[in-house]
Amino acid sequence: MIYYSNGKLPEPLKWFCLRTLAKGAASAGGELICITWDPLDLPGARNIIWPHHALSHRNLYEQILAGISEAKTDSVALAEHDVLYPEGYHEALLAAAGAGACFNTNLWRLNSRGFFRDGNSRLLSNYGGGREVVLRRIEDKSSEARCQGGVICAEPEGDSEIRTPLPTVDIRHGTNFTGEREPPDGVYSKTVEYWGSCQTYTRLFTSYAASGNKTHPHTPAASVNQR
Repeated sequence: MIYYSNGKLPEPLKWFCLRTLAKGAASAGGELICITWDPLDLPGARNIIWPHHALSHRNLYEQILAGISEAKTDSVALAEHDVLYPEGYHEALLAAAGAGACFNTNLWRLNSRGFFRDGNSRLLSNYGGGREVVLRRIEDKSSEARCQGGVICAEPEGDSEIRTPLPTVDIRHGTNFTGEREPPDGVYSKTVEYWGSCQTYTRLFTSYAASGNKTHPHTPAASVNQR
């Protein structure tokens, strides 16, 4: 699992997502490599400190490539700092990818108003597959960004899609690299399968951030109604 972060999100939300990811990595017997702008103290994970602090796609791809180059496994899955990944997700994604590269399309967005679906279901954060294939695809995007000064689409080429048994959640907390997002149809849900109530997560970037509370919240096993 290649976790990448620029650190630009509320601390409680960061730790909630990261500890959820780490729990999934431990359950799967996987390796967790974290490439971050600032040092990260997380037992059981390998931390690479990324020195280039630029909010650009080129820098993002190079950060990911640094993590992939350190991976000791034949398969890798990408993990963004503000996405929730359920247990079993990475195993399902990589099994579907085989030697190629795969997107998971079973995902929800979440902003301060609640959960919602979006027509764009292919996200960089829900991508993985054979290590060498993913490496080449991200290198292609890095080259595109370098030669053209940017990219039209952030996502690399994929060979297949899967709807994992449980959904991931892409959290729009207001300080995202790509900004705030809202549902095209204006429809929100207050609860979703496995993750439960949206308030479990929205409080991590509203009331927690406003109060300056730096307490690390519990992982979903202790605080989320998983169904």
